[in-house]
Amino acid sequence: SGKCKKILQECTCNINSLASTPNILFAGGKDGNIYVEYTDIYSLDVDESYRFKGKLTGHTDWVNGLLVYNDSYLISCSDDKSIRVSGITIC
Repeated sequence: SGKCKKILQECTCNINSLASTPNILFAGGKDGNIYVEYTDIYSLDVDESYRFKGKLTGHTDWVNGLLVYNDSYLISCSDDKSIRVSGITIC
């Protein structure tokens, strides 16, 4: 149905981009950070289905694009004119 299942409020700024694996949600923010949430897509009705993990830092301006590549890398691009590649572990 079209009902909202969960609102994530750990981000401290506006979100420009999203990417996900089956177990991790990445949100790119206007503050240059990438917020990381562990997810369980099979229990979206459970209040604890998203758990804030932390944030990836490094960009100095808005994160405008995120891409999960080969389930091993998170590629991000930013208004700071850089592309960053981060290794990820699928939980």
